[in-house]
Amino acid sequence: MEDALWKLKDDAFVVLVVGEIRDKQGYYRNFVSDTIRAVERTGARYYNEIILVTMLGTLPIRAGRAFEATRKIGKTHQNVLVFVKGDVKKAVSSVDRYEVDLLD
Repeated sequence: MEDALWKLKDDAFVVLVVGEIRDKQGYYRNFVSDTIRAVERTGARYYNEIILVTMLGTLPIRAGRAFEATRKIGKTHQNVLVFVKGDVKKAVSSVDRYEVDLLD
């Protein structure tokens, strides 16, 4: 990933969708924070975070049994990490205008 980010043009945004992951013992590895640090090493700055709520799928069916056994809560979101490389004002002006309908 870092090799690709070094090639990102200046005055641009990069957006990554990540989620926490667990090690073999079931503990979180702090992947989101590790990702932020790795991107910042390339010179990009952490600019925004968005929480992407994902579909429940079978989580409600699985959650009770998993919680009883491990006291772990099922996740229904991912982290959308937004970074900017270079001048943020130039990056903003280079993005095409778009419209967002928050009711959809």
